Amino acid sequence: MGPSCTDCVVLGVRKGGALVASDDYQAIVVFCKYASILATALFGAFGLFGDTWRDGSLTIFGKVALIGFLLSATIGLATQAGESRIERVKAAADKDKEVKEREHLQNELAWQTKTLSSIQRQLYAFSSLRIKVHLIVPRTSPLFKKLAGP
Repeated sequence: MGPSCTDCVVLGVRKGGALVASDDYQAIVVFCKYASILATALFGAFGLFGDTWRDGSLTIFGKVALIGFLLSATIGLATQAGESRIERVKAAADKDKEVKEREHLQNELAWQTKTLSSIQRQLYAFSSLRIKVHLIVPRTSPLFKKLAGP
């Protein structure tokens, strides 16, 4: 089925279960972020203090520094993509949760309204009903002649 986690966010659906953004996944993203910063600093220092150019071309130190910069940039981009994905999935999960909560509250309100109406009908039930009608009909009206009889 997939890992069970109360604070997880579903990232996608696999055949065997859901891929979740658990604490492990988020820890990997944070680790990659710090690794990118550290790699940039190390390869920057390597490029700054090493002999990177000789006779108009890159030396081995220059190539290592360039590869290091590209590697740290790639790690940074992947980290940002992972964070963006987590945020989008969390926003979608929050929206789904809000919709379910709204539906629950609407159902609860409908049930309470129905219950209060029932209680109100029982409190103010008619014990007996008498209707009295006063009808004023002019003597010249054909209706008066029907009601008065022959």
